[in-house]
This record gives sequence, structure tokens and C-alpha cells, in this order.
Amino acid sequence: MPHTASILAASAGLVSGGSPHVVPVHMHQEHRPALSAVLKGNGHDIPADGAVFPTMMYYAMVQVGTPSHDYAVGLDSGSGDLFVEGAGCTGCTVAPPNNQYDPSKSSTSKAKGTFHHSYKTCDMTNPSASCTIRGNQYLDQVSLGGLGPVEVKVGAIQSETTNFDTKKVVGGLMGLGGFDGEDVLATLANAGKCDRIWGLCMFEGSHSNGTMTVGGVDPTLASENVKYVPDTGFIYNTVDVSSVSVGGQQIHVGDSAILDSGTNILLLGSSVYSQVKKGMCADSSLTNCEGFWSNSCFSMSDAEIDKYPTFKLQLDGVQLEMTSREYLLPDSPLAAPGQYCLGIRDGGRTGFIIGATTMRNYYVVFDKKNQRIGWGKVNAKTCGSVSAGEVATETVV
Repeated sequence: MPHTASILAASAGLVSGGSPHVVPVHMHQEHRPALSAVLKGNGHDIPADGAVFPTMMYYAMVQVGTPSHDYAVGLDSGSGDLFVEGAGCTGCTVAPPNNQYDPSKSSTSKAKGTFHHSYKTCDMTNPSASCTIRGNQYLDQVSLGGLGPVEVKVGAIQSETTNFDTKKVVGGLMGLGGFDGEDVLATLANAGKCDRIWGLCMFEGSHSNGTMTVGGVDPTLASENVKYVPDTGFIYNTVDVSSVSVGGQQIHVGDSAILDSGTNILLLGSSVYSQVKKGMCADSSLTNCEGFWSNSCFSMSDAEIDKYPTFKLQLDGVQLEMTSREYLLPDSPLAAPGQYCLGIRDGGRTGFIIGATTMRNYYVVFDKKNQRIGWGKVNAKTCGSVSAGEVATETVV
């Protein structure tokens, strides 16, 4: 979810060093994960959980404090800070897998003031509305995927607004597009612990709902070669979109889109949104088309859903695709049981944002060193099926 404050991306070195580790989501850092023979360099694979709905965000575990404890954090490419739930938080979700940070129980915790942050695309009813968290800041030791520890600024949330829908199940948040000392991955990279490259695939498997790659690229998570496009953003991870197409109609865009794993839906600029709606609903055989684009939700048969066309976004040499199963979404908090809602909204002032509904078709690589974004169709056999004690052996040609 893009942060309202400015975040500057840092760079890191190329992948190098030893074999990566496979780290389970709910394991503490002191447990040694299995080595992987596939992910080259010093990166690790971390099983991730979550979903578009109802979890509303994909998450993994980060370790904070001395002694360390696991904290569930949403994986957010659209911000750059680390937040965990603080002890006694008002409005936080305390049920597992969440944990509450108590600085008095960490020997390495140092008070660092307070924070007050606002976000967009966190309110499912109104993606342009702001959601706010407040709390106290600390410096403490943090590890991710067996890498670390390094000293990072940690925000302990003490209160949050009631419309923060993306934090109703998992309360923590880990931004992966920020500064050294604030962004965990940037801090690890600048300390020489790994390289500033991370990736995410989102597909339910035998052990989790996806895999986060820290410090390198795991080609087995894609069913094809990963193809790269320039990251044209200064603050956020951004790609240029030349056109979109739906139902055989191509629509010129010529705009930049932020990549935000903390946003569940696809947000289009107002003009493009209107044209896509017109192009799709020109097919009168599509059940409830006008209603979907008016933000209503409906019960639909499989045949009715499958009749909706594939939606395509043309990047610089890479075409992204969303089938009707990616943009007509069940289990939305806006719907009654069994209903589907349209996962495409008018971005308005929020702008053009590519969220998890588009990304989950792919293994997406955020390569800060080379300022590029990689895309490879997700490998359903491997993504979500990485666990401790296993070594990935599949080779992708």
C-alpha cells in the first residue's frame, strides 16, 4: 500500500556468495533451514501465507528483539517501514498468527520517539480513503529468513483506525521499498548480509500460500524464464504501461503504474477505467457487466464467470494477463456469501496501481540493484510448496 510519506529506494550489490536457505513461516531464526541447490547467491526462500480475501494481504514472519520472537507482517512493496503490533494496542488483531511487541522484554530495544502514518488502498469500501496507525518507535535487532540480525527502526503500533481492512487478520506490515535502517531488506543488503533483490509468488501449495525470496531469484518458482522490465519509479516500484486490452479492443494508456503487493485490487486511472468498462460491457452476453462496473456484487455460475474476457496490460516487452478468475473475486468483504465482485476500481487521485490480483499470476522479482522488475508465470508445482527440510531440484529451461 503506497505510503503518503516520501520513500527513497536504495541500491545493493549483485547476488553472490553461498547457497540459500528455505525458511518456514512460523520458525524462529535460531532454527537452521535446509540448503537450496537452486537459488543462486546468498538468498533464502521463505514460505508465505495470506490471500487476496479474506486475509487481504500476503504475509511472512520477521524476527524482532533479543531474544527474538516471530511477528507476522504483510509484505508491502508500496511502503518502506517495519511495523508490528505493540503490547496493549487499541484496535489491533491479537489472534494468531499475530504477536505483540513488548520493548521491555528485549535487551536490545532502544526508544526512538513516536510515529503517525497514513496509507491509501487499505479501505476496501473506499480505496482512496486514508487509514492511519500510531505508536512508538524503537531501534531493535531484526532478522528475515535466517539473515541478520541487523538494527532496524521498528514501529510498535498502539492504535489504528477502524477502516484499516488490510490489517484485520495480520496486524504487522513490512515495507520493502525504503531506506537503510528502516526497510529490513535494504538494511540487510547494506550490511552485506544479502543482496537487495526480493521476489514473491502467490499460489496455494502443500505448505503455504506462496513463497517470498529474499536476496536472490529462484527460477523454480516460475514456469517460464523471468522477463524483466525497467523499474521507472523514483520512490515506488513502478512500471510503464503502454496499453491495455479487453475483448479484442486495445486502449492506449501511456502511463506509469505503481506495483503494490499491499493492494488487493487493480486500480486504473479514471479515463482508462471508463474505456475498459465500455469495451468489456459492449458484449451484451456478459451477465451483470454494468452492475459489476458500478461496484455491485452478484452470484455467478462458473460458466458465466468464464465467459468474461482476459484483461491484458502491455508493459515494456512483457504482457501481463488477468483472466476473469483474477478480476471477478469471491469472498470480498463487500459481498454476501457466494457473491463475486469486480476487482478493478477507478483509482481517481490514488492513480494507477497494480496490486496482488494481477501479481498472483506471476513470480514477481523486485531487483533494486539493476532497477528492474521481473515477471515469470507462477509455477503451481513449487510456489506454496517450499518448506524446511526440502531442497528444490526442479530446473526451468
